[in-house]
Amino acid sequence: MLEQLPAALAYPCRGHAVVIIAVFAILFWIGSLSPLGLVAAIIAVSWPMKYAYHVLERTAHGHFEPPPMTVELVNPLSQQPLKHLLLLLAAFALCYWSEAILGRWVSAILFTLILLLQPAVAAQIALDDDLLMALEPTALLGLVRACGHDYAIVTAVPLFLGVLIYLAASQLAPALTFALMLYAVIATFHLTGRLLYRHRDALGFEPDLTPERDESDRRDRQRAELDGVLDEAYRAASSNRSRDAMATLEAGLKRQGDRLEDHTYAHGQLRNWPMPGPALRHGQILITRLVRARRLAEALEVYQRCMSLSAEFRVEEAAQVLPLARLAHTLGKGKLASHLLKGFAARFPDHPDGGAVLRLEAELAERP
Repeated sequence: MLEQLPAALAYPCRGHAVVIIAVFAILFWIGSLSPLGLVAAIIAVSWPMKYAYHVLERTAHGHFEPPPMTVELVNPLSQQPLKHLLLLLAAFALCYWSEAILGRWVSAILFTLILLLQPAVAAQIALDDDLLMALEPTALLGLVRACGHDYAIVTAVPLFLGVLIYLAASQLAPALTFALMLYAVIATFHLTGRLLYRHRDALGFEPDLTPERDESDRRDRQRAELDGVLDEAYRAASSNRSRDAMATLEAGLKRQGDRLEDHTYAHGQLRNWPMPGPALRHGQILITRLVRARRLAEALEVYQRCMSLSAEFRVEEAAQVLPLARLAHTLGKGKLASHLLKGFAARFPDHPDGGAVLRLEAELAERP
């Protein structure tokens, strides 16, 4: 979480968040001028807390940009901050009772534990909107345990910000102090949301957005687009327009980023076509790409599959022949190695690999 602190602390100063802090600080200032501004003061306190809970929830679901203040947020039926306030009042009453019965030290320890559990309480209320779950010690401690030392960081941030605001309050106007308090609240709730998002697997929590889901969705879209390209290329190949088919395929693969994985998928589809030509031509392209990427085993597999389509298939680039033949020889595939080397001297008469090819052919000939 330490690497996320700069982004979390900058969050309230961006986009809608900084506007909301400024607006409600002004409302608080208006409310402090006279008793007639009591309504403005109440709004200035309650609505930002609803916004903070919204920030926590959205961040936990993978949305890292400050959301706007919507009508739904000020819905009186949405009382997450009130639930949290009731829990705090009950907790403080418990501390007061424990001091009278059990002594000051017990009360101090209990008060400290209550403060340390507040991010967990806020997380439970934001995600489940369940007051009983936020009262369940095992649920709260389970969340703390799942988050590990990152939870300590999230707890330390509001304590640190609170001390700074307390020390500066005497030198600042009340409205500015209130703005700093809103900053601390939004930053803390955003950081708590990041905590939940970071430990989503341990918590069994499924956010709306995850890198894995984004990548899966992106790949699904690209695969659907590639399937459309293959359909178009197939129509061209079926009409005896092989060049148009290959041009369509190559252009589509380049639009996708020209990734080897897409080439491999496309080649698998081409092998199912009734006409072998496109698969053989693309096989040459794919073998070249795989050899350059030092993925020789995959290149050898493509070569075998192209051989199954046409026994006359040969690797067109001389520099690719010897590495593939050596790999086939190492894997105990002597016939495949011999097929790769066949006619090398005639096809590439002055190539520097000629001597090594002759030696490998002699070694293959010695084996039964």
